[in-house]
Amino acid sequence: MSQFDMEELKTFMRNLIRYEDAYLDAMETRDDSNVPPNPAADQSAHMDRMIKYLADFGMLNADCYTLVSGNKIMRSGLPLPTAAGRDWAFGGGITADKNTVTVNIPADDLKRILKGAITESDLDDMKKKSLLNHVAALSSKGVGTAAQELVKQMVDHSMTHMPSLSELLLPLLHK
Repeated sequence: MSQFDMEELKTFMRNLIRYEDAYLDAMETRDDSNVPPNPAADQSAHMDRMIKYLADFGMLNADCYTLVSGNKIMRSGLPLPTAAGRDWAFGGGITADKNTVTVNIPADDLKRILKGAITESDLDDMKKKSLLNHVAALSSKGVGTAAQELVKQMVDHSMTHMPSLSELLLPLLHK
C-alpha cells in the first residue's frame, strides 16, 4: 500500500508537467510571466519521499539530488517527468495502449454468436424468437454494448467458478 494518495501523486505530476512545459516555453519566448510556481520547490521530507516514490516507479527522472557537506543530500534541481509519467498523469496514453489487449470482433460475427447461443439455449420458442428479433435489430453500437455487458457477466461468473477456471487455464499457461 502506498503511503501517498494516488490523486495527490497525479496532481503533483500534472503540476510538475505544466511547470516544465511553461518553463520551456518561457525559455523560447524569454517571457516567464506564465510560469507557475515550481511544485517541487518544497524541500520537505514528504516531497522528497514522493519524488523518490515516483522515480522508483519510473514516473520521474530524479537526478536532481546532490551531496552537500558530508552526507547531507539536497534536492538541487527539477525532477523531470518521464514519458511514462506524463502518460500516467494524464490518463494512460501510450502506456495504457501498450498494456491493453484489444480483441476486435465484427458486429456481424457477434450477432451470429449471440443468435447461436440463443438458438442452443433451453429457452422456450417464444422467448427465443423475441430475443433473436432483438439481436437482429441491434445496431453495431448496440452489439458492442451487449458484448461488453456479456464479457462483464462472464468474468463475474468465472470468478464464482474459479477452481474449474484455473483447471482450464493452467494447461494453456504452460504452453
